[in-house]
Amino acid sequence: MEPDEAHAEHVMEGSAPEPIGVQASVPEETPNGTPHSGWNRRKFLTAAALGTAAAAVVNRSREGLHLGPLTAYADDLSQFQCTANDVRILGPGQVINEPCSCTGTFTAIVQFTVENNAASDRGCITLHTCPATLSGGGTFAPGDIVLQGTIPGKTTQVMTATIANYPCGAGLVCFGASGQDARGRCDSGTCCSTVTWTVPGQDECPPSKQISSKCRHQQICIQGRGRTTLDCSTSTSGVQTTCAVGCGETATLRLCTTNAAGLGPFTFTLNGQSFGPTADTCHDFTVGPITASTSFTGTVTDASGCAKSTSVTLTANPITVGAPVRVDNPCSGAVTFQAGTVTGGSGATAFAFSLDGGTWVAGVGTNGNQFVYHPTLVSGGIDTSCHALRCRATRGTCSATSGATTFSQCISTTTGCTP
Repeated sequence: MEPDEAHAEHVMEGSAPEPIGVQASVPEETPNGTPHSGWNRRKFLTAAALGTAAAAVVNRSREGLHLGPLTAYADDLSQFQCTANDVRILGPGQVINEPCSCTGTFTAIVQFTVENNAASDRGCITLHTCPATLSGGGTFAPGDIVLQGTIPGKTTQVMTATIANYPCGAGLVCFGASGQDARGRCDSGTCCSTVTWTVPGQDECPPSKQISSKCRHQQICIQGRGRTTLDCSTSTSGVQTTCAVGCGETATLRLCTTNAAGLGPFTFTLNGQSFGPTADTCHDFTVGPITASTSFTGTVTDASGCAKSTSVTLTANPITVGAPVRVDNPCSGAVTFQAGTVTGGSGATAFAFSLDGGTWVAGVGTNGNQFVYHPTLVSGGIDTSCHALRCRATRGTCSATSGATTFSQCISTTTGCTP
């Protein structure tokens, strides 16, 4: 008998420990008195302690705990006092059959590197997994993963499992927490995946009971093909697929793959630009100037030639210009105006002005932002007509027109100046 087996904490029939979250108040009947399809408290606790993938679960309602729809695994051994280290999983399992073009789910074949530290063979190796959060959103809960075959003592070998309904493009997925206490157990209030095993020729498979000397807590990770992401706002948390930039401005787009680095080197392409092959899993591209709504498609190609693409859209915020501002007020001679404030866009700005809807003329003075009105003198008098002046600002290929400023040469001689 192996040393770890000599100290096994056997669970005697009829005295199975209660699984986490199940209290002694579990009723044998529903609140309305209807039996739970033949299940009673003893059967439920026994099934949970045995680690059968079959079934007993609990559901919390206003009436308390009772048997009901699947909400927890019977094989959740997070708080079981596992003490052994016979078998452990080295690194993430590798999905070996995920198609390059894959949507939805597929049946995954996963290879795990398994280490047997015991002197004799170990078999019926089962990974009791906790639900995992996917990088693209949502969760995945494969339940119990059974590795095929037996591993000899003091060896390390690859063992294979099949997992149904595996999500496409999930990349690296880790099941359960990585933190463990000094006794190797899961931290309180968290779920840790658990590895269990049997001794061939001594135990049945699946085992009729779980004992602490034949299991260990360990985070289980699986690496599949990743997905391609294209982020148009690297300063904002998460991946942004629609962004607005100032009209005429440039933008930085970050193209990434969630593939494992081992699937590289990678080549990055974006609307005619290309970078790689490289070991990097992300690359930044500069695009623009953006003057209208524009879509960009990024593609990441791995070493096997598998290419995955995604897109973002950039929209151009228009520039704005305020109405011209009168900077002097003589009752004779010239009247000078200055262009209003320009917002949005970037780069040098050119100004033009239009009087009473006439031809646009280039501005004068500093940065071309001024307009000088020369009144028509009539018999030595002054122009008392009411005029409307507008300004147009241009930055690159982006332009904006202001509202009108109404005026006469001498405000004091004009009442209600409305053109």
